[in-house]
Amino acid sequence: MTIIEELDKAMSEIKLAEDDLKRLLRRYRITHSEYYGLPLISKEEECDKPEMIPVHKDSGTIAEYKVLNAWFNYYGEDNCSTKAAKREPGVMVISIPLSERSLIISHIDEFNLTKRHFIDVAHKIKNEDERFDTVHKLFPMLLVNNLRRSLKFHDGPNKVQFGWSTKPIIYKRDKKEVLDKLEKSKLRDHGALWFGKLKSEIAKISCLSDHVKLREIREVKVQPTVKVDRRNYSCPMPILVMVDDKPVRIRSLKSYNKSGCLPRGKKPAPKRLVNSRLHLYEILPD
Repeated sequence: MTIIEELDKAMSEIKLAEDDLKRLLRRYRITHSEYYGLPLISKEEECDKPEMIPVHKDSGTIAEYKVLNAWFNYYGEDNCSTKAAKREPGVMVISIPLSERSLIISHIDEFNLTKRHFIDVAHKIKNEDERFDTVHKLFPMLLVNNLRRSLKFHDGPNKVQFGWSTKPIIYKRDKKEVLDKLEKSKLRDHGALWFGKLKSEIAKISCLSDHVKLREIREVKVQPTVKVDRRNYSCPMPILVMVDDKPVRIRSLKSYNKSGCLPRGKKPAPKRLVNSRLHLYEILPD
């Protein structure tokens, strides 16, 4: 089977799992839906960091339609960026008897599994540009970043609160771990220029103290989040909330304004950039 045939088969499996899940969900009563429309990201805006993001809230029947479309439509519109992810926060609350929720969960798991399988098949094409071209020639305007997302569900929460996050992603790193990673990179044959750059990076990090505090800090674009009871999650697509008949308290997503989002928590420690390619910083003493 060629890679094209594998991708086509994987997409067919997604559609079958999608149809099964849709049929199952139609059995139950939707008690509440909210969909928060965000501006589409054009190809020219892929790398922009917005100061403001207006939110358009839909509820009722319109929201039901848009939530289902967000779950089961993976294609962008004309002039929409196919590299930047389309974010569609929202919530659908469905009344499902406790005894039947395991069936819903198993179908959601199967649906998510078929989407992950498509991504795994696509990554058999090792070259990133070739992978992008192959996938989008077969499935024009496919939003791969949207397709890789899992449909998230929550069982019987009391409160759902939407908001925004601008926090960077931070990973602890140690000197040996970073050096090992760079040494492995030397095994790839990317030419003399690449090899020389790696040697320079290894020499620079080797000079650091063995007790140096290193952090990989990756800035992220502002993104919608949801707090379900006491736990926070990113919310790039609507969540499914399963309840009996009790109402769920929902705090809707408001428009984002950078000037109104003040940092919370303790002041971050001072840092020094060590390696821009690896987003690696040394944490300095206060």
